[in-house]
Amino acid sequence: MANRSEEYERLGDKQSDETRDRFSHQTLYKYSGSIATCFPPEIWFEIIFHAACLSTCYKSGNAAEHNECKVETTLLWHLGSVSKFHRQLVLRYWARTIHLREQVDLEKFKNLGTALGIDLMSYVRCLVCEDEYDVYRAPKYAFEGFGLIEELVLNCHWDINFAGRQPGHLTGHAEAQVAGTHGDQLAVQENLNAGAHAQPARMSYRRLKINLPSTLRILRVYGSHVPDIYFIKQVAEQCPLLQSLTLARCTLFNHQGCKFWERLPRTESDAYFSDQGVSAYATAVGRELKHIKNLRELQIGIYLTNHTAIDAHLQQHAGLSQTSETGLGVWEKSCEKCVAQHQEPTVAMEIEATEMLAKEVSTLLSVSWASFCSEKRIGWSTHQIMRNEGGESRGVI
Repeated sequence: MANRSEEYERLGDKQSDETRDRFSHQTLYKYSGSIATCFPPEIWFEIIFHAACLSTCYKSGNAAEHNECKVETTLLWHLGSVSKFHRQLVLRYWARTIHLREQVDLEKFKNLGTALGIDLMSYVRCLVCEDEYDVYRAPKYAFEGFGLIEELVLNCHWDINFAGRQPGHLTGHAEAQVAGTHGDQLAVQENLNAGAHAQPARMSYRRLKINLPSTLRILRVYGSHVPDIYFIKQVAEQCPLLQSLTLARCTLFNHQGCKFWERLPRTESDAYFSDQGVSAYATAVGRELKHIKNLRELQIGIYLTNHTAIDAHLQQHAGLSQTSETGLGVWEKSCEKCVAQHQEPTVAMEIEATEMLAKEVSTLLSVSWASFCSEKRIGWSTHQIMRNEGGESRGVI
């Protein structure tokens, strides 16, 4: 896995290189009097820079979770205990990736910077909003102070209003949508099996009211149920520099106990798992994506596999009955029969859809689809778009 600076370079992003320039010699020498070593500030800058890079842990990405790129703090805290200068320099690296887990975390982070005399928000390059943070409750201008943020990760599993939920979790931005295929999946529906569930029957989508930072180069959305168009339109309006977009779904393979899917008939999973209507879906999404003028990389959590593959694996390959209780474990191991039956037609469908997106979005270089034949069924199937010097698509591999 490439480190973060390599990823931005691959996307043509030079903003990360500018980070070093912000640490001017004047800033470094401001605290040089408190340094009790013979090393000049520039050397300590390099030491802490490399310590931060080496102590960063990475995980491979998939359609269920984002890459973890948070600096391990133990080593940095030891360096920070040397002097005030070291502490402030360490905090700047620590602040490059921030995780929000509670609604009060953002305010705490701002207050920490104020108390230490550092504008920590200006050093944040990646912001991760965990499920517990519930980004749908965040006010419109919550991200306003992140002036140089490059990557935003949103865990959006709370994008559904369930009747009977606590008022504190609700917003005024839920809108009823009509049913459709793939990106226009069901928004409000009666519970078809009300006798088997004590939960209220109706539910609706929530809409993000928060403004996305205009400096974003990468946006990753995970665990969502809403149509892709919701995020695409907001990005087109608010993120002119965006180059990489991930729209990953809540699915049978990563949130099996999700209340949303429990309240719908089993066949409704074809909202994200189907080889039907792919042409119309790709064309419609492509027309919206072309408004994101610098988009180069797209990851979209749709499985372009025949919907019968799910039951075929459970009943024929795994030997389970229709009434069997199944956990995520049934999807853990790879299945040779699934690969033999579905990989080739799925890849053909992915290439067809990618070619249609390539025609609509002239800047697009890479498209990934959620892969049923991948490890744990949550990996990506990636296709590269070949273009000539004029930017015209020459095919997909």
